[in-house]
Amino acid sequence: MEDNFTRIVKDKTRREILIYLYNKNKATYSDILHDLNLSTGKLNYHLKILQPLITKEGEYYMLNEKGRQLVEIMLSPGNDKKESEYTKYLPQFLAVASLIFLFIAGGLLSHIHAFYIIYSISIILLLSSVFFLYTLEVKGLENAMIFLAILFPYAFYLNGHIFSCIQFYQLT
Repeated sequence: MEDNFTRIVKDKTRREILIYLYNKNKATYSDILHDLNLSTGKLNYHLKILQPLITKEGEYYMLNEKGRQLVEIMLSPGNDKKESEYTKYLPQFLAVASLIFLFIAGGLLSHIHAFYIIYSISIILLLSSVFFLYTLEVKGLENAMIFLAILFPYAFYLNGHIFSCIQFYQLT
């Protein structure tokens, strides 16, 4: 049931249909088709998925009790998920900040306490980036996150190795 609920709520067109039916109380197929500017195939597809939340009486579609409750939750003030430029780039920003802190940590290998603090911040930033990437449903960053996940341990190793080489050459 959780998968069906998630599938229904994630799609913008289905959310629009649900809100439309909530506002109009009932509507014909033609009303939905024209008012939401959908093709017949697209509307048929979405109405089939929305079956657990809508009922059809004669030629009218309307929300059942579960559908009404869902739309009320979607429209509640605490559930406003408008995508802003800030939320759009937040996962990227956190991932880049994570790498910056990782390189800083690599430079602090001789100061073990500072190293662990900065390294921990780096890990927290990377995990936050992944969390926001998933929860905000930002598209197009999947490959970047995979790249960062692969680069992360190597960046730490290389940065520490380079720092050790620089210290060695300064001593000679």
